[in-house]
Amino acid sequence: MIRPREVALAGVGSRRALLVAGAICAIAGHLRAQPLTRKAHVGFLGPAIPDDAGRELFSELRAQMERLGWTEGRRVQYVLGLPGEADSPESTEVRVVRKARELVAAGVDLIVAMSTRCAVAAKSATATIPIVFLADEPVEHGLVASYFRPGGNATGVTYHTDLLAPKRVQLLKQAVASIRRVGYLAPRGPAPLSSYQAAQRAGKALGVEVFLAVVERGEDIERAFSSVSQVDAWIVEDWASLTPHVERIVGLVASSRKPAIYADRFWVERGGLMAYSDDRADWPARVAALADRVLRGAKPAQVPVDQPTRFLFVVNRKAARALGVAIANSVMLQADEFVE
Repeated sequence: MIRPREVALAGVGSRRALLVAGAICAIAGHLRAQPLTRKAHVGFLGPAIPDDAGRELFSELRAQMERLGWTEGRRVQYVLGLPGEADSPESTEVRVVRKARELVAAGVDLIVAMSTRCAVAAKSATATIPIVFLADEPVEHGLVASYFRPGGNATGVTYHTDLLAPKRVQLLKQAVASIRRVGYLAPRGPAPLSSYQAAQRAGKALGVEVFLAVVERGEDIERAFSSVSQVDAWIVEDWASLTPHVERIVGLVASSRKPAIYADRFWVERGGLMAYSDDRADWPARVAALADRVLRGAKPAQVPVDQPTRFLFVVNRKAARALGVAIANSVMLQADEFVE
């Protein structure tokens, strides 16, 4: 392969050398952008949730890829990277990073990273293999340079946690006007902290104090609840580390006899009072659509990040009756769906 320095040493002027080097780079980039003519190998980096839940998420993605023509075994082969919940002393972050490196070592053509932590791990593991992610605040996490011109080797779907947290505070306050103090249950980490700070700012404008209750591990849940005392309501985030404990958390909130708003309909279906989020049911389809584009030759650097356009507000009327909470009519009218 001709290198720019070799061209210059051959006696070509510096300006011409630059033009030749640029042409070579452009040709190389064009070749990299061509659709695969062989079977694609796609690495699936699942979030740090139990392996059965990770496989269910993978099955949803695989079904969407099949719909787009990527038949497993014929046009695509998947390599699973499921960190799961290990009994080893390894932290979640260490397990995810290890799985990301294993996918890179396997020589996959594309990594699909289905959480912010997974996306960051994949990005740190490779600067050349394309990445399609599902992540919150990708610019702040260094995954892309901007939403419209990502640059680098990654693009994906975002759900803007920092934009949704203030709306949850607003809905809580509208639902029960007497609320003054709110507990914010979330795991430790930069993304949950950023969301909490966004909720805190929104609360200040509404005359509501928001207090952070951090959950490190499953055994910390009760301690986290007791660490924030005398709150009038709760906001519960929907991070992968909390999902396995949904019944326990919903039960603790219910026993406190306080209203709560959650970050996904999933929690309301299991007894939670309210939830506000983007429409998460279409996440696998949106991720698959971007993976399809990249496998067909699009460069992640030039594929805009897919941002949410549809949001869901769900209310559980049975939970409201059990809590004895009278939700304001103005809030009930905003609901997209009711769960009994």
